[in-house]
Amino acid sequence: MSESSTAGRDAAGRGTADRWRSVDRPGVVADGRLRSPGAGSDADAWRALAARLVAEPEWRDRLAIQVTDALHREVEGLGRDSELRDATRASTEENLAMFAGLASRGEDPSAVRLGAAAMGYVGLLVRRRLDSAVLVQVYRVAHGAFWRAWTETLHAALPPEAIGPALESSATYMFAFMDALTAHALREHDEQRARWVRSPEAVRAETVRALLDGDPIDPRAAESRLRHGLERHHVGFVLWGAAPDAGTPAELEALARRVAGVGRPGREALLLHPLGRDALAGWVSTPGAPDPLPEWDLGPRVLAAVGSPGLGVDGFRRTHREATGARRVAMLAGADGGSRTAWSAVAPAALASADLDHARRFVQEQLGPVAANDPRARTWAETLRVHLEHGCSVRTTAGLLGVHENTVANRLNRVRAATGRDLEGRVTDVLLALALLPVVRG
Repeated sequence: MSESSTAGRDAAGRGTADRWRSVDRPGVVADGRLRSPGAGSDADAWRALAARLVAEPEWRDRLAIQVTDALHREVEGLGRDSELRDATRASTEENLAMFAGLASRGEDPSAVRLGAAAMGYVGLLVRRRLDSAVLVQVYRVAHGAFWRAWTETLHAALPPEAIGPALESSATYMFAFMDALTAHALREHDEQRARWVRSPEAVRAETVRALLDGDPIDPRAAESRLRHGLERHHVGFVLWGAAPDAGTPAELEALARRVAGVGRPGREALLLHPLGRDALAGWVSTPGAPDPLPEWDLGPRVLAAVGSPGLGVDGFRRTHREATGARRVAMLAGADGGSRTAWSAVAPAALASADLDHARRFVQEQLGPVAANDPRARTWAETLRVHLEHGCSVRTTAGLLGVHENTVANRLNRVRAATGRDLEGRVTDVLLALALLPVVRG
């Protein structure tokens, strides 16, 4: 893209922000800062709502799902790619949090900057060979989906007399915010694409992507480009940072080479594949069935997800998909830095939480008050899980939890009273709901 087109985008973004600052509206002072929420103007009422929503992760989570669904339904090129969908959602959550935060503090919307998730998302689009026109459509569709959900939120939360002014004020603010965000994203796309097309890694990355997408490709040609044997046993993994300032590409690559334990030339091989700026995929490949991966010393700044072993090209593809699914569960459950999540441990939760709204409803239907996020409910849930997993034996449950049998019996009686249901008669459904509980709580 030319310098003139980039300059034009910057000017357009500044123009919208200037219009936002210059319009004389109630609740806006001359320097463009909004008065504090609840300052007396109906036009300010939406910012009080934004301030409240900043502290509600469930609101961002629910809205991010709606926007992500709209994007992958309406934008050609995004489709059913699960890895891209996870990145779409992470970037959307980040942008929603920034919008609510800036608005609640009354800051100029043009002060927005791309966060780590958004930069990683742009990089993923570059590596998928999706051009800037697709990126523009992503932000246009996201804006529309966000606005529809936002108007519903305003109508539900504000008194009738405040809705009109709040809609007008928040619409102007949101347009300025999205214009600035889109301009930053397009600049980032230009820069990453320029670096990418000059990189010798581009051919390797496109080959990996073709393999993962199931495109027709000669395995021998792919092996030659990758310098990595495909007719082997593979264990896929993903590493990513525990915070926006953690997990740089260089840090993740160095860590992958250290923890993967590849040290026997001719027997073990390691292939790495960047997933944007903040995550790295990899495969440990062996000619025979792989040994169990040793415990990884990741340190507090990085997390890992691992797939189960797979053979050949199909196994290469499947173990990667499992690793990305395990990563999604770890991110939803808020796993701590330094942890490694194995697909084998979270497969039911990963499969059942593909539609998070439905998963939440299922958990609530099965567990009722046991699904609450408080100390008593967490104790009930853990007791119920151990009890059901060990044949509904009160004695075994008490021994495993280190409490008296009467304590277990009392807890189970309280669970039955609170739910009004015989949870022991629906073992499969209840255990699945308990496995999903950390995921839907976030």
